[in-house]
Amino acid sequence: MSQKSADELAPHIETFVERIQETIMPGLNPIHRLIAVTLPVIPKAKISDQGLVDLAEQRLVSLITEVYTY
Repeated sequence: MSQKSADELAPHIETFVERIQETIMPGLNPIHRLIAVTLPVIPKAKISDQGLVDLAEQRLVSLITEVYTY
């Protein structure tokens, strides 16, 4: 979420994707994951400004389920 316009944010998208891929989603484009969760054909989960919401349980879902150390 941002107060900035799309034109202001667009140059930063590549850096955002690179950082996410380096830290928590190697090889995957996080933008694709966000788009999929917002589709109306996925009625059990939605993304809000608070995070991922389980609509059936009416609660926020933890996005980190396991921590791996290397």
